[in-house]
Parts: sequence; C-alpha cells; structure tokens
Amino acid sequence: MERKIKKKEKQVSVTFFSKQKVSCPVCKKDFEKEELMSGGGRLIAGPLTDELRRTYEPSVKYGTLYPLTYAIGACPSCHIGLLWEDFDIKLDDKSINLILDNEGERIESVQAIFPHYNFGRKRTLLDGAAAYYLALLTYEKLPASISPTIKKAQISLRLAWVCTDLHTE
Repeated sequence: MERKIKKKEKQVSVTFFSKQKVSCPVCKKDFEKEELMSGGGRLIAGPLTDELRRTYEPSVKYGTLYPLTYAIGACPSCHIGLLWEDFDIKLDDKSINLILDNEGERIESVQAIFPHYNFGRKRTLLDGAAAYYLALLTYEKLPASISPTIKKAQISLRLAWVCTDLHTE
C-alpha cells in the first residue's frame, strides 16, 4: 500500500502589515501600513534606466515585485496620500480644512483614472498608482514649506513609472 503525501503549497508572502498603526495628520484616524519584506531573494536589483530608475528582476519564488508601490501612504478614511515620512507632520487648521473640503474632488479624480482601487486590501500595482495620484492631488493643497516643488516632481515621476509598469503588466 502506497501512501500519497500531499504537500500543501505554502503561500509566499512579500509584504506585511506593521504592528504600529499610522495616524493620519488630517482626520486623525489610525490605519495599517503595508511594508515590503526584504531579503530572501525577494528583490533582485536590475540595471538603472536612462531615467535613473532602479529596475528589479523577477524572482523565481516571488515573481515580479514593484517596491515603488509601497512608498506612498494613503489614508482610507479621508483619502489623502503622502510619503510615509510626511505622516508625522503637524498641519495647521487651515490646511486640514482645505484638504478635507477637497476630499470629494480627490476621490472623483482618482476613481476616474483608477476605478477599482481599494486601500483596504493588500496593495496591488493599481492601488499603488492610485496612491501616487492621490498624493499628487494632496500635495497640491499643502503649503510650500511642506510640499516643495521637488517633492511634487518626485511623486509625478514615480507615478509615471508605476503607470508604465501597470501598462506593461
């Protein structure tokens, strides 16, 4: 009598939700931060492009990964997008009210281009592109001391790269 042992295929994980929640500087609600795991052959650095963008080779175990997707935080409550390091900023009441008053326009703009985005699930490439666009719309409403032109340019360039990845996928 032969025994057949079935191996359960282990689900490989490339991201995790950090234990410490992030507090939104606008609506003050907490939400989870999804982070990309490092090591274990997840990210295999490829060549730099002419635009000085680091590309990554697909891994046999993990497939193609897009680390830029996780560089922007997006609050699922008030729909703001910021670079993770900017979630620690203290906004004045005028800026908060301006951003909150603009929430409907931001949602409508993002849904027009990325209709199926959802910040309540594990992030996909589409969600990453939507987060970058949301960040661009958010930084437009912030004062220049918090949102210098170079930061908006960086977000625009990364949004273009993520959209290129979305197009080629």
